[in-house]
Amino acid sequence: VLEYPGFGGQPLTITASPAVAPGTYRIPFTFSADGGPTKVAELVLAVRSPGTLSAAVEKPSVDVCPGGAGAVNSVLLTPLDGYEGTPSLVFLGVPAGVTITPPSAPLPPLPPAQTVSFGISASSSAAAGSHEVAVRVVEGGRTITVATFVVNVVADGFSASVSPGTVTLDAGGPGVPVTATVAALDCGASPTSV
Repeated sequence: VLEYPGFGGQPLTITASPAVAPGTYRIPFTFSADGGPTKVAELVLAVRSPGTLSAAVEKPSVDVCPGGAGAVNSVLLTPLDGYEGTPSLVFLGVPAGVTITPPSAPLPPLPPAQTVSFGISASSSAAAGSHEVAVRVVEGGRTITVATFVVNVVADGFSASVSPGTVTLDAGGPGVPVTATVAALDCGASPTSV
């Protein structure tokens, strides 16, 4: 119940909790004056699902040499369930000595789907090893989705990978082809920008 003298407007803020089902709601506002007539005004409120995004990292594993040339990776963001918005990428779990450029990336409005590229490099002090990095997609303080990839800081001159990185097999069913690759790395190269 709002009370205010005379005529005029009263600003209100209406929010919908995440538990509210999408749909159309009619909200009556009843106005009355002391001893006078009662009037009803109706607000039609459309609640929609905020939708979601799928995030697919192009390369599930990326190799970089300490102090050497960087690598490039990308993530494809696809709007789902009516998602519309302007999210940002935030990288979590980046190990010491590894730099992702840019460290966070604002995106243009979605839809349509967007591919966002980013660079990965390792300083000469980066420790060798494999590290999982999370690509978190956020908007307005809400995490929409998370994808991951592995950064391999390689100092021994070669890299090894298996593609695809994940397979599903049916017991007793047909096999699934995978490719195991060993590639030479020039870890003595001068650092370059990505």
